[in-house]
Amino acid sequence: MLDQFLAKIIAIHSPYRLDRLPQWVANKYWNPILEIDRWVFAKIEKADRQCLDEIQQKRLAKILWLAKNRTAYWKDKIAGDPHKYPVKILRAVPLFTKEILRSNNLNVFVNQEVAGWRKELISTSGTTTTPCFFYCDRLSFLRLEAEMKAIQGFKYNDNLARINLNFPPYRPLGKIFLFSLVTKLVENATNIELFLRENKPTHIFGQTTSILELASILDNRGVKYPFARVTVVGEHLNREDKKYLEKIFSCEVFNIYVSREAAGPIAYECQERDGWHINAISFVVEILDENNQAVPTEKEGNVVVTMLENEVMPFIRYKIGDRGYLVDKPCPCGRQSPRLFFKGRATQFFKLKNGNTHPLVSIVGLVRDFTPPVIQFQFEQQRIGEIIVRLATLENISEECITNILHAAKERFLDQLDVRIEINEKVPGKNILFINKLE
Repeated sequence: MLDQFLAKIIAIHSPYRLDRLPQWVANKYWNPILEIDRWVFAKIEKADRQCLDEIQQKRLAKILWLAKNRTAYWKDKIAGDPHKYPVKILRAVPLFTKEILRSNNLNVFVNQEVAGWRKELISTSGTTTTPCFFYCDRLSFLRLEAEMKAIQGFKYNDNLARINLNFPPYRPLGKIFLFSLVTKLVENATNIELFLRENKPTHIFGQTTSILELASILDNRGVKYPFARVTVVGEHLNREDKKYLEKIFSCEVFNIYVSREAAGPIAYECQERDGWHINAISFVVEILDENNQAVPTEKEGNVVVTMLENEVMPFIRYKIGDRGYLVDKPCPCGRQSPRLFFKGRATQFFKLKNGNTHPLVSIVGLVRDFTPPVIQFQFEQQRIGEIIVRLATLENISEECITNILHAAKERFLDQLDVRIEINEKVPGKNILFINKLE
């Protein structure tokens, strides 16, 4: 109990999080502070609900106060004293969106009293829409890195290979992961085997398509390499793909829900695999309907996130572009934080000719049913009622396979969707599952 009390104090007050903390202090003591934060997260994540709520509300009050008093944008949008009624005040704040980000000068969102070295300029990928630029807080990478390590079950001598994923962008004492493999995987299959043998990573972490691509390469070459744990982020990982990865890698595969804006774990799977636990220390997650009103638990809506770590540029009630619902019941794993059941990106729905929408997974499964092993695939909708399917497969795909896909799509969507298939050695562009140009 004393350990948890101490962890709670550190989680709330974070003595090293000073506005004008010199960069050399953060750089020199990064690793010791990282281990303290990892210890704090491990002690707090299974705390009782009262403890979690207290930490979250006190940290929420701090970020609301900071946004109100130190930024031009939020000063007129946050009413009252956040230290008295933080949750009530939060719910009265208007939503923050990508459109607002694009239409304003970044300086209006920035904390004017924070040390300049803490600003890390980042942008969204811009694959589906015009990129958004924003500032992350370099100091927040400390706690978020610690949480990522704790969630992935890191031990002292473990090594993690990140696959086509650069996180975090700033770390003064070397890379967060000991090994980084950012490459065109198919063209470097031999080098991948050498990389595994020489570096002996115990964990891998990366975008879903990249991890699937790596598994396909190892499977095709008959390489057996067991990992302690595999973690995926980004695109939807369906049940069949998860089973495939667990077969190839001989370990359990877990999802972490992240976003570029959050720069860390918003929610994550536990051993029970029954929903994603909200990281209540660092985020507040709300589920809202189309009128931006809160919905009851277990009812689907838009995911809205308030980020408690970014003191450089506060993200308050940010409409992140995902859909899901919350279950507010204790999990058999012992964690009492609410669980998010993730429904997918709001943009991961395609439109038929009659205007109806369908989830992308409905055509993903259809394509997988009629193709040989797929290294990568990507879907793009440029016009209503039409979709482009780009495939990169380990084996040549026959005309019969293509005909079967087109016929199945015609039957499945009642002739309301025209499908065009493109076969490539590698899917162009970044590892993005769905490009929606209707947005």
